[in-house]
Amino acid sequence: MVFVIVFFSFSRGKREVYILPALPMLALVGAALWARVQAEGGGRRTAFVLRLTALALGALLLGLGLTALWRPEAFGDRVDDYAEALADLALPLGVLGAAVLGSTALSWRRPVFQQLTLVSLLCWLFVALWVWPVMNPHRTPRALMADLEQRVPARTEVGLIEFKEQFLLFSHRPLTHFSYLAPLAEQERRAWQWMRERPDRVILAPDHLELACFDLGRQQVLGSAHRRDWVLLGADALRPDCAAPETWHAYTWRPRRMDILE
Repeated sequence: MVFVIVFFSFSRGKREVYILPALPMLALVGAALWARVQAEGGGRRTAFVLRLTALALGALLLGLGLTALWRPEAFGDRVDDYAEALADLALPLGVLGAAVLGSTALSWRRPVFQQLTLVSLLCWLFVALWVWPVMNPHRTPRALMADLEQRVPARTEVGLIEFKEQFLLFSHRPLTHFSYLAPLAEQERRAWQWMRERPDRVILAPDHLELACFDLGRQQVLGSAHRRDWVLLGADALRPDCAAPETWHAYTWRPRRMDILE
């Protein structure tokens, strides 16, 4: 179990699903340890500690919800990046914390693992049915891509530079990119050349980039995703000259359903 957690801790991209293989081992180890604790007469004391842990979890969640609601600045210097997410999470976190505290108190005399099962069930149901749906607009570019469909005609080709692969997953139209593994300067040169082929094309890019081939003064703000503002660059943003790319690569990704083009 420790090996799984340590191994995936070395990865730059971390997701909770990566360490799920450790869960069966945790269950087996926990069952064996609990049997040993009971055989040695320490079951009551351990059960009390586990109940206090459940109460502490409830208090922590409730405290986080109230802090997000009334004093979000307490979360640190980067709170502005997550202001909307914190505001949306305040209520579900507070309600979940209160539910954990209430269920733990009401089931105090039940066997400890029945109590922990109830707490775990409450947490997973709240996370699956409330917390994740609330967080999806902040963790994905779904809203941004929906705005793109409203702002850009369906027949207009859209290119991407300096993006994450999630943009492809939430798109309802073909998208062209210039190898997101390539350096930014090379992506930009390829995008400039691609735009010159058909002036009705547009480029979607984050607004913080320093671009040499495009005039950012002519950008059109589209929306926000991944704590960045994204803009559209049309033919009027093309500079007259741009260095040729070292190699030419352009990849067009097409969603499985192309209803929008029918």
